[in-house]
Amino acid sequence: IGSAGIFCKRGRALRIAGADEFIARLPEGLATRLGRAGAGLSVGQKQRLAIARALLRDAPILILDEPTSALDPDTERRLVAALKEAARDRIVLVVAHRLSTVRASHQILFLSGGEIVERGRHDELIAIPGGAYRRYAELQVQVEARRVEKLLAYQRAYDEAWQRLNPGMQRVNLPDDKPSAGIARGSGRMAVFVKDGCTACGQLVQRLQSSGAEFDLYMVGSRQDDARIRD
Repeated sequence: IGSAGIFCKRGRALRIAGADEFIARLPEGLATRLGRAGAGLSVGQKQRLAIARALLRDAPILILDEPTSALDPDTERRLVAALKEAARDRIVLVVAHRLSTVRASHQILFLSGGEIVERGRHDELIAIPGGAYRRYAELQVQVEARRVEKLLAYQRAYDEAWQRLNPGMQRVNLPDDKPSAGIARGSGRMAVFVKDGCTACGQLVQRLQSSGAEFDLYMVGSRQDDARIRD
């Protein structure tokens, strides 16, 4: 984003794109060097930063192609809410397969075979018996239900394995913890479990170090290789 635009305009673009929070956590904020092709950012962070850049141009028409494809459901909800604000003073055209991304749109065009087969708001299209949009919505609900069921089964299996390996130790997740980093609290110090090459794990460890918290760091699959752990 650099120095383009005045400060307040830049801040508004970052807030609307949902990029202000992770930028505030970077070592030097907006002045942080991200490396080649933004190597220091996750895919979702890169996507939010790209959206902020598009908003900063203040173009009368904003076209977003699959803007939430790399975002988790919670970030997607916040971004969609922010885009509603951006649509107050511009035309926002969104191309998406996720119905959750477009359901709040003023008008939805449902395409099939390269042609517009249905047009209207979400409530209007979902009420059409046997409609193409309604069938697609029902299919997505079924897919999401299976995804949640699989996630819950994985979580139960992980909890059971944790109790077998660490009897009597309660596993605790931080509010903004990522699935790839495990944190447990015993009597006094935290035990932090990370994986090699995990960007989210590294960011979490940096936040803990900055806060002055005392913790023990364990690398999953390190095979007691101290060099890998130090890196």
